[in-house]
Amino acid sequence: MDKKKKKEVNAEIQLHEVVVNIDLLGEIKDGGLNVEEELCRLKEMEKDCKAVVELAAILNWSFYDLDIPQILEDSVTGDHVDLLVVGEQASSC
Repeated sequence: MDKKKKKEVNAEIQLHEVVVNIDLLGEIKDGGLNVEEELCRLKEMEKDCKAVVELAAILNWSFYDLDIPQILEDSVTGDHVDLLVVGEQASSC
């Protein structure tokens, strides 16, 4: 992700946090929120969010980093396609 896009995403996240905090404080002020229940709910959400972040970090790769075999145009004939791998031999994974 380029720096400009990263700044944009971070700004959107911060804006969302501010809006949610304003709404939460409004509910607390109006007495329409059970603080203990909300705290428990948010702690559970925090666990889920941490798991998603950890998974995203593991899966953070791009197709450009993959060693994808190339197909030469000469290897395609009529209805039959012969795959000619250029470069390293493709893995069996």
